[in-house]
Amino acid sequence: MEQFFDGVIGFILGAGVAVGCILVGFAIYIDSDGAGGILSLVISAIIGMGLCFGITKTVLEIGITNFVTAAHATPELNYLKPVAGDNYSIGTPQQLVNTFDKKQLKNTKGLIRIWGSKKSYQLSEWQTIKAIRFDEEKEVLYIDFYERNQLIVHQPQNLLISTTNFTIIKANKIEWNWEGGKRQKKAIYTYSRRKVIIQSIERKGFDRVSPQSPAVDFLYELQ
Repeated sequence: MEQFFDGVIGFILGAGVAVGCILVGFAIYIDSDGAGGILSLVISAIIGMGLCFGITKTVLEIGITNFVTAAHATPELNYLKPVAGDNYSIGTPQQLVNTFDKKQLKNTKGLIRIWGSKKSYQLSEWQTIKAIRFDEEKEVLYIDFYERNQLIVHQPQNLLISTTNFTIIKANKIEWNWEGGKRQKKAIYTYSRRKVIIQSIERKGFDRVSPQSPAVDFLYELQ
């Protein structure tokens, strides 16, 4: 139901932008003579339809709340150093491992967000952390879940860690492995030039989206 609502709102927003583009093209058409005016109208319509599709797709991917509140900056700039009184501390991947191993992470069940993405690849389902380990040589963080899913974070940096949840602000690439039917499935998220490229082994091609939050957010379930 939530996804349907996001889709409807996204389409309405996209349609509004498309209508605006067409109106601009129509105004140019009225003031122009010959083929130039017709060409302007056609180009405006094509741009409008492209923007409508892109907005609808983005809202479906990240949700309407993230879309309308997105900061116009790289996602790592949205999270500043914690101040006195915050429950968070800045840590390293190994400190996250130690926090989990010492059972100091009180909430191990939550939702995963990868650069704000929540709609695709079962990210809307609750995950329970089973194990966390860090390969210092390869700079790769592995998070295993009891649901037989796995999150692999390459070159994680600037972690915010608390006793209830954690955030990985920066990473170069993230792999999300999940159970789908009788075999494992994989999605690969790569951060490049302020865009996230999403690839899946299930289909050809890729999606390119604007990141709306840090690399990984673990949103815990209230007990």
